[in-house]
Amino acid sequence: MASTSLDIAVPTSRFVNPETGEIEVPWRQFLISLWSRTGGTVNEGTAALRADLTAETAARISGDTANSNAIQAEANTRATADATEGGTRRQRDNTLAARQIKAGEVTAANPPNLTGVAYKMLGLGLTLTPDQSTRTVAHCDGQIGNTTNNGQTNLQLCYGTGTPPAWNAPQTGTLLGQPVKFLAAAGGDYTPFAQSALITGLTLNMQIWIDIAVSVPAGTSIITDVGLVAYELLDAITLPP
Repeated sequence: MASTSLDIAVPTSRFVNPETGEIEVPWRQFLISLWSRTGGTVNEGTAALRADLTAETAARISGDTANSNAIQAEANTRATADATEGGTRRQRDNTLAARQIKAGEVTAANPPNLTGVAYKMLGLGLTLTPDQSTRTVAHCDGQIGNTTNNGQTNLQLCYGTGTPPAWNAPQTGTLLGQPVKFLAAAGGDYTPFAQSALITGLTLNMQIWIDIAVSVPAGTSIITDVGLVAYELLDAITLPP
């Protein structure tokens, strides 16, 4: 619909002549100018305008309906995406929850004493079957001593596969770290000890044993209040996408 500028002021005189009942000339000129500005022409009927208004109303209704449908579609898409993300998060949580590390512990208040320079096993019998990681930490502590003046006692963490070794069995498996060494200033002397080690390259779901190997170059060992623990270290966690 074409339009032109309104180049006439709004009249301030009366609108209708009371004697004739007709619109006064200034108002008639103003209304004609206003009509022309909005696209109408003199003597034009209102049918075209009504048609234009009807078409515009229909277009607006159609546009509003399209916008409403688009908003609803976006809401549905977001709801689906939220549900999918929620499922993924739950799956990740379940994956993490399922990854419970394996751990074990044994204690021995007063294992039998050992003699001899060759390493022998203390026979603590700790076993572990790692199923989450190829790496395991082992730790032992307690009291180490010797019954003889200038007697020496050495001990060292040790691990292997198969049947755990018994007490006093020759050293088997793999020694870990460096030995803890104790030299008695007097017979019966003892002191606290602790040793930790990282075991790597393990096979998942294969049982391992962890023990303490003891060497006594002189005298007889005193090893008491022993605690031995082992636990897996989680490797990199792969979560669902």
